[in-house]
Amino acid sequence: MPISEFRKYGHEMIDFIADYIDNVESKPVLAKVNPGEIKENFPKVRQ
Repeated sequence: MPISEFRKYGHEMIDFIADYIDNVESKPVLAKVNPGEIKENFPKVRQ
């Protein structure tokens, strides 16, 4: 990866983290899904 691209993505990541920390009080503490809900969305696998 070219250094200019590395710097670009690095700055974007730092901005994302800073914005998250700045607004962490507004983030939900608990998951918004019920236990097993995500697992049910995976395709069934035959064995």
